[in-house]
Amino acid sequence: ADIAVSRGIVVVNSAGNEGSTSWRYIIAPADGDSVIAVGAVDVNGNRARLSSIGPTYDGRIKPDLMARGVATVCAQPGDLYGTASGTSLSAPLVAGAVALLLEVDPTLTPIELRANLRETADRHDNPDNSYGWGIIDAFAASGLPSLPEEEDFTSFFYNYPNPFEGVTTINFFLKRRSPITIQIFDLTGEMIQEFKFDPVSTVIGNNLQIWEGNNQNRLKVAPGVYLGHIITDHYSAFTKLVVMR
Repeated sequence: ADIAVSRGIVVVNSAGNEGSTSWRYIIAPADGDSVIAVGAVDVNGNRARLSSIGPTYDGRIKPDLMARGVATVCAQPGDLYGTASGTSLSAPLVAGAVALLLEVDPTLTPIELRANLRETADRHDNPDNSYGWGIIDAFAASGLPSLPEEEDFTSFFYNYPNPFEGVTTINFFLKRRSPITIQIFDLTGEMIQEFKFDPVSTVIGNNLQIWEGNNQNRLKVAPGVYLGHIITDHYSAFTKLVVMR
């Protein structure tokens, strides 16, 4: 893995799920000097018990970074979405952030990119062998200017796939943790479904909510166009959801 990094490839690796075993520690290749090792946290930012810890055999701090790896939304067999836990769920989130950062600046070397992620993570002032440098903040690592306060947030509320036959994932972006209400209306204006979130259950950045095309009585809705409405403490937006059967 370190050889790959020396040739310009960014290597992101799961820290491992040994944290609740008798061994507990990170193993190869996550312990590589140039590898970005990723541990798992829950929705509240607490390290998952299963997430492997450091140090490495030669005393280096590991993991490098943390991302959500408990009840993380992921693809499931049968073209469905569900949740799963483990550092195999948190590492892809960091890998995705790495890809976005390279879009912003393709000249970054793997070591520079890791440094940017470390220096903007939430424990960068006091890294340790449980959390490393902490939970990533990809936007801060990008160096891009903050979004203006007066922003059109319509593009931050959408669902995929759309149209859909069985299940769709509603995506919504938050600039800060906030109480959230998502309502779904039919074209007569009747609210057929509602999801509510308290601030603790949301994250800064992209959030997901599964909708199975049912109403509040858990009955499947008829095919057609529905309107989704999101209300946060810093924006409100609408989107169309198209149900097929």
